[in-house]
Amino acid sequence: MSYLQQTIKAVIRPGDEVGYVAECLEIAVVTQGQTLDETVKHLQEATALHLEGESLEAFGLRDKPTLVLTMELDPVHAQASLGSPAASFSPSSKGSVSSRSLNGAVT
Repeated sequence: MSYLQQTIKAVIRPGDEVGYVAECLEIAVVTQGQTLDETVKHLQEATALHLEGESLEAFGLRDKPTLVLTMELDPVHAQASLGSPAASFSPSSKGSVSSRSLNGAVT
């Protein structure tokens, strides 16, 4: 018996010029949007359409899979003003956003 995944992993990153691009890692789904909300909505719709009428088991997925999103961002560095101690902050360039079911519920 093979293991079936409950999640579909996807990455959202800034687009080359504007907006954002989202790409699923296990299935062939890529979409984009002008805002993060629009990109997530498009990703949910594209993923649902891709899987519609398909055997989820053939994709290695359980019934009602959820999307797990990771967002890639450029590091941000704080600038110290004159007369104050130098400050620098460099967060990780990757962070988990949330897990969403294909119908939009946050888990």
